[in-house]
Amino acid sequence: MESFVSSHRQVERDRFAALVASANTLSSCALFLLNSLVACSGTDRGPFTADFAPGDGGAKSPLDQPAQMSSQQGPAIDASSGDMTTPSALADACSAPEVCNGLDDNCNGIIDEGCPIALSIGAPAGQVVLGASTGGMNFDDACGQDEVLAGLEALAGAWLDHVRGVCRHFELAVDKTAPRYRYRLKSSGTTRALALHPTTTTTPNLTAFVCPDDRVMVGLRVSQQAYSTFLVMPKIWVICAELTFDTDTGDAPRGSWQNAFELGPLSGYYVSDAGESVLASNAPEGRSVPVKLVGSSGDWMDRIGYGLAELSVARATNATGR
Repeated sequence: MESFVSSHRQVERDRFAALVASANTLSSCALFLLNSLVACSGTDRGPFTADFAPGDGGAKSPLDQPAQMSSQQGPAIDASSGDMTTPSALADACSAPEVCNGLDDNCNGIIDEGCPIALSIGAPAGQVVLGASTGGMNFDDACGQDEVLAGLEALAGAWLDHVRGVCRHFELAVDKTAPRYRYRLKSSGTTRALALHPTTTTTPNLTAFVCPDDRVMVGLRVSQQAYSTFLVMPKIWVICAELTFDTDTGDAPRGSWQNAFELGPLSGYYVSDAGESVLASNAPEGRSVPVKLVGSSGDWMDRIGYGLAELSVARATNATGR
């Protein structure tokens, strides 16, 4: 009888040892999957390990015994053979540079890190004024903080008699149809007219030279001629363009003016025997945009131009990304 009991106990111990071996095998598989996820999570934790071998008091359930941390690199799958190797192929995938595509390419928890998320008006960036006349009173009419200069409205009799600026709301637009997102300044919706120069008691019949949606005014051209002892401007053109942003520079997004075209001219009927000279402005550099109409006027327009401001670009820097 004693021999039977001893033999029975040995069988039970063998069964228990087999169960422990199975548990360790399953644990290794589970830990491999967990470590694979950790490898691409961007954390600095080492792989998880757990010991289910019997000790004092027997083996413990994984639910009863917390996983331990280890500094040893855990197993990984070789992408070419499917074998478990070190270092991890998954970790290599997470070393990719971050690009603007809606993904966390470098696995650091920040989606599209450094990519644009909003635009705002920043510091003044100078002004451009056309015309050599020294007459008239200066004016400086600014758009709102969420507006850019979209164009102007003007009246010409013999030459340019009246003008006023036209502003329009702007914001950042994102095209997500491309593998790498494309960013641009979007300007659309209702326009707002600034003050008329020179001032008048009645509103004259003005001609609008306002850039279409998603374009802003980036330059002017005027003709200049002599009239008696004065200089006058018989013609004016408005130049429109689209502002896009390059996000592949590794630094702050860089602005670039694209698809420029002219509106006009608005022409007066005066023609000088000496002929006319044409004055033109260049497109703003970088991320500068026109945000005010400037110039001088008396009985007519003496000078005309615009003031610039730098666009401030907010970028994704937190875990919520965009």
